[in-house]
Amino acid sequence: MVDRVSLEVAIAKLPQGYKRVFELHDVLGYEHNEIAEMLGFSVGNSKSQLHKARLRLRKLLGAGFRRNARDGQQQDTAEVAASFDDVPPPRTEISLSLAASAVCFEGEL
Repeated sequence: MVDRVSLEVAIAKLPQGYKRVFELHDVLGYEHNEIAEMLGFSVGNSKSQLHKARLRLRKLLGAGFRRNARDGQQQDTAEVAASFDDVPPPRTEISLSLAASAVCFEGEL
């Protein structure tokens, strides 16, 4: 199981484009067509960015990363919120545990 601190640190290490699509889709619950419209790119690009974000998170959340995650630098909540000033509020609230499930078990369903 992935703990919240490790997941937050791993998300903070994602490139900005991957992070934004991951948070919009897996954390906030937006669909790919909505994300594409908000960010001004294709649905295929949204899907690709999300796939790459999940792959990168799986790699970051490997055994070595988990041991050191508590020592990592966390991103300030206000900084995360500011990066989404132009994004409408979420329709539903989805916990980080669901996002972690998407990262860890995508291929196992």
